[in-house]
Amino acid sequence: MTKRNENRLTMYEGLITLLQSNGTKVQKIPGFALGVEDLIAHVQTIKAKSNEVVTVSAGKTDAKYNAADALIESAMPVVSGLHVFARKERNAELQALTNVTEYKLRRKRDTDLVQFCTALAEQARAHMAGLAPYGITTAVIDDLAIRTAGYNTAIGQRESSVAERKGVRGSMNELFDVVDEMLSEEFDRYMELLRPTETEFYNKYFAARVVKDSGIRHRAAGDVETPGDNGTQTPPPATA
Repeated sequence: MTKRNENRLTMYEGLITLLQSNGTKVQKIPGFALGVEDLIAHVQTIKAKSNEVVTVSAGKTDAKYNAADALIESAMPVVSGLHVFARKERNAELQALTNVTEYKLRRKRDTDLVQFCTALAEQARAHMAGLAPYGITTAVIDDLAIRTAGYNTAIGQRESSVAERKGVRGSMNELFDVVDEMLSEEFDRYMELLRPTETEFYNKYFAARVVKDSGIRHRAAGDVETPGDNGTQTPPPATA
């Protein structure tokens, strides 16, 4: 969630607390009371979607990193065995392929790591007859191939989670817009109806309607934040 949306959510929650603590006053306008219920439901949905974004991202990212660790752990023995074999056989091409450290493998891009490990397994199979003295067995090569395929799958799942996350964020942003419109087009007007008899409540409401965006941009001294960012100034405190 962006910093601005976090600030908006904080404002919504503050308003809910205020409106619930003044339930008797809100109940004077039945539509207002129903609107508060809608506001609470929208805020709960926003929080759920925010948690969904985090969960989707963290789960798929962790899976990819774990798969990368497993793949590199499987690849390094093959790299080492093949490199010694290539040196003994004076195979310059194979030596060049296996002249790589664990650090370099970890620095490779996702698809590059998959391509390297695929080529590594293919070369190991091609020279299988001479690799036994260097600890490279069929089981070792099969493990490398399996882990390469697993990592490739994890990459795809991670990429799909990016699209999924964008979709959830989009629907969450739409909810923020719905709530802002509800506040400016309904709640603010309900408060105007209550203003003649509930002056203190009216003043507290509009004080709570300010989105504090100090972390996003700076305003000159004396500037007033608009409620819900709807382009109108916060009404001045009402007098009894």
